[in-house]
Amino acid sequence: GNKAPEKPNILYILADDMGYGDPGFMGSKDLRTPHLDKLAQSGTILSSFYVQPVCSPTRSTIMTGRLVSHTGVYSVVRPNAPWGLPLAERTLAQALREAGYETAIVGKWHLGEFMPEYRPTQRGFDHQYGHWFGQIDYFTHLRDNIPDWHRDDQPCNDEGYSTHLLAREACRLIHDRNPSKPLFLYLPFNAVHGPHQVPESYTEPFTNLSGVRRTYAGMVAAMDEAVGQVIAALEEAKIRDNTLVIFSSDNGG
Repeated sequence: GNKAPEKPNILYILADDMGYGDPGFMGSKDLRTPHLDKLAQSGTILSSFYVQPVCSPTRSTIMTGRLVSHTGVYSVVRPNAPWGLPLAERTLAQALREAGYETAIVGKWHLGEFMPEYRPTQRGFDHQYGHWFGQIDYFTHLRDNIPDWHRDDQPCNDEGYSTHLLAREACRLIHDRNPSKPLFLYLPFNAVHGPHQVPESYTEPFTNLSGVRRTYAGMVAAMDEAVGQVIAALEEAKIRDNTLVIFSSDNGG
């Protein structure tokens, strides 16, 4: 008989505060995004794909498929704020887990943490790695002098530039995934949101730029490199052909 088609793996990459015109494939002249450009050239560019104006609202709509007028997430969830994505909402991770997927978030959650049931591991994710909030320091992972780096929603002391750590973990999950299940990997980088920080080597090629713009170009380059590493991991694991890859920014102009 007809065999049911295999469920595709899903990789959803979300940049933070990256401008619509920042990637090369959108016409940027002074930033370099070869890996994103390659993805765009081999796929479909959704030029009228709209997001919310700030971080948490966009994440609430991605996670629920519902407008903020339904989720009530109109503004940014701040540390210790006594609210988050309402617990009555069913998340994309829950729905995919019910459909037989292994589910992981690697990066920024930003939908509440003040009670354990608001955290990713209780909202449908089998694996969590990264930060609960925005505006963390890329090197120390501090937000307002409080550490914000977690593994499975427990404090984690991994050292390094956050974009590198997120790429490393995403690649690890691809290689160590459960081979009997399709993988849903949600990869919301804190890049390229402020504070503007990047290892100096990434700014060296941008001799035509100066100040914050040069640092920003380096941050974009580091994230683009990370995307390339994750796509390479899919290829090494021989699942690239059966993986749906989506890239978006959460807001920005």
